[in-house]
Amino acid sequence: MPVAPLLAVSRLTTAIAKADSLAAVHDAALGAIQDALGVSRASILLFDTDGVMRFKAWRGLSDEYRAAVEGHTPWRPGEPAPDPIVVSDVAGEPSLERYRSVFVRERIAAMAFIPIVSSSGVVGKFMLYAETPRTFSDAEVATATAFGILIGFAFERFVFGALERATVQRWGMVQVGKG
Repeated sequence: MPVAPLLAVSRLTTAIAKADSLAAVHDAALGAIQDALGVSRASILLFDTDGVMRFKAWRGLSDEYRAAVEGHTPWRPGEPAPDPIVVSDVAGEPSLERYRSVFVRERIAAMAFIPIVSSSGVVGKFMLYAETPRTFSDAEVATATAFGILIGFAFERFVFGALERATVQRWGMVQVGKG
């Protein structure tokens, strides 16, 4: 039974605050996504330095599936806050035709693309998968969108925080502002 959306958002926020790595954030996020949205399979993908969407964490997906779809994304890096995309029945979606056979083998009948957004725009996406055609409700999409924003904040915390720490280590601490 799915967890109430507000409780799931609260749990993920707490987990992100306590996380000591981006991998810990990914694990907490996948758990929250599965609990709140009642899906057994989900994934998190981030753009690499070449702008290619890469799997970073997943549950319930085969190596074959990940290899076949890695790189596919409806968004460009840095695109400002796009809307989620819900595909209630992948068999009827022409834009996904080239992946049809892998969807059949993986038993994916519906999916949702949820943008992961930081202050610099889209940095990745997470995916929801269902074995039967499914329409995600407005409340589910809103919850998923909130997760995408939280994951984006965590991404900034760990990635930009690591850059800041490296700069401080190399150049020393510089105080800015009133002293």
